[in-house]
Amino acid sequence: MLWLVWLHVLAWMTAIAVFVGVAAAVRVVALRAEPAVYRAVAPITTPLFPIGGIATAIGIITGLVLAASFGYGAHWLIGAYVLTVVAAALGAGVVGRWAERLAAADDGTYAAIRSERFPQVALVITLLCWATILWLMIVKPG
Repeated sequence: MLWLVWLHVLAWMTAIAVFVGVAAAVRVVALRAEPAVYRAVAPITTPLFPIGGIATAIGIITGLVLAASFGYGAHWLIGAYVLTVVAAALGAGVVGRWAERLAAADDGTYAAIRSERFPQVALVITLLCWATILWLMIVKPG
């Protein structure tokens, strides 16, 4: 069963690295570089997201198998479920859509989209969600 724990950890580390890490890197490029540089970087990062999706599926499946021994209704697991949904919704629904809109923006709207604050806040909240989930998985508060 230990191999399943390590597969679960590896899958989530991969998913978080792709979704949060790449999103943060894209955000930095968008804020610091010229629109042409961002438009060149965005298509390079896009193929990474299916890897994150596969890793997420593996993480969820292995997590559900492992959660059976704790009971699916354990408070810390319910917290992890909720935070996972929040992180996924903010990541895909806000940060991902922002990156897509920015990549498709013309030079006239690029600056306005780039300066939107909510996607930046959503990215920080997503990172905090994942950090809290990690804490919940390690501490398993009662």
